[in-house]
Amino acid sequence: MSPLLHLPVHLSVVLSDELDPEVEENLTPGWVGALVILGLIVITVLLWLSMRRQFRKIRFEEDGPEGRSEPEGTDGRG
Repeated sequence: MSPLLHLPVHLSVVLSDELDPEVEENLTPGWVGALVILGLIVITVLLWLSMRRQFRKIRFEEDGPEGRSEPEGTDGRG
């Protein structure tokens, strides 16, 4: 396996050995975690707005050619 795959496991073991038990109880994500979540929310909203604009550009015929609602080659019997 690649050494890069083992890096997160190694870092978590090293960091868990260094943390004091009192500090672990008060450990919170802090401002970095809040900024990451806020960034993900902003990106999601922007992607949703872009997708909505793209869907509004789509034009299609509700009836098929010659006013029929069935696709060509079907006789409508199911």
